[in-house]
Amino acid sequence: MTTDLIKRVDRVEDASFRSLYTAGEPWGTGWHEQDGVTAVWAGQDDDPSFSCVLNLAASPDPERTLLSMEQVVRAHGGLVLGVDTHPDLENWATEKRLKRLGFERDCQECIWARELAGAIEQRTLSPGLTVERAQASQREVFARVLNAGWNLPLEAARGYIFAATIGMGNWFHYLAYVDESPAGVSVMFVHDCVADCFLSATLPEYRGRGIQTALIERRLVDGLVVRCDLATSQTVVTNASPRNMARQGFTPLYRRWIYGKRLRV
Repeated sequence: MTTDLIKRVDRVEDASFRSLYTAGEPWGTGWHEQDGVTAVWAGQDDDPSFSCVLNLAASPDPERTLLSMEQVVRAHGGLVLGVDTHPDLENWATEKRLKRLGFERDCQECIWARELAGAIEQRTLSPGLTVERAQASQREVFARVLNAGWNLPLEAARGYIFAATIGMGNWFHYLAYVDESPAGVSVMFVHDCVADCFLSATLPEYRGRGIQTALIERRLVDGLVVRCDLATSQTVVTNASPRNMARQGFTPLYRRWIYGKRLRV
């Protein structure tokens, strides 16, 4: 684990959320910066991975900044606030301290990284499987597939927030089809020569058919084309995503716990 790699990954994560939540303002998203720390919120989304504080270690007084950010997110109608146990917060972000501040463990994530260089091996797609760049005219389809793949209501804001960035600079969106039927989606954000394989989803009826492998490989190829030299991703540790990342040459950079605090009942 190198400090330089972590800092590059931190920067692309921060930049991606700022861009995403600027585009998603019609769905109740926003962001606020203070003391070099960024708070982002996603309206009615109650997942602390999507309404959270980023780069808290940059603050000279993390507790003061966290409490201040909590007030900002509350004022903007956020349902939840998340904070993670970044390596730079190892001594500060103890479970005892975070519980005292009202935060409870939600999930554990693994942060992945791999070098982008040379040719990216792309496996032969399964029969009937195709992957295409999503177009602005496909925002509705993209949003609904993303939501369904994440077990959210089809009209949930999350899918539409990500779909709002289709066509924006630095963003890459993909639709996977099986026999011409939408089956999966993925997103990549590029910043400072880092390709962030941000998010993906597969419809339940199409899982186990190589869709995520195809979507990862396509993003790596496109990241290399736009001259990225590093790829990163964030996954929970309890599903198939870590296995998919390892198969594509990613190695764990670090693990972090996501803690969440409910701001409204």
